Amino acid sequence: MDLEILPLEEGTDIDQNGRFYRYKRARFKVDGAEHTIRISMPDFQAGRAREIIEEEARKIASVREGSKKK
Repeated sequence: MDLEILPLEEGTDIDQNGRFYRYKRARFKVDGAEHTIRISMPDFQAGRAREIIEEEARKIASVREGSKKK
């Protein structure tokens, strides 16, 4: 699996209860294909961003590998 993490961007949104919240948008490439996920600010501030990105990348790589076998 080839993983490249692109620069993080900050975003804001409104949740279902009308509360304003912030998050980090993580863009990354797995084997050349670009993907995006949201990372909550509490997770980002706890230093879990890289761990979350790597976990998602492994999931994507395993799905892609599974679809190649068919």
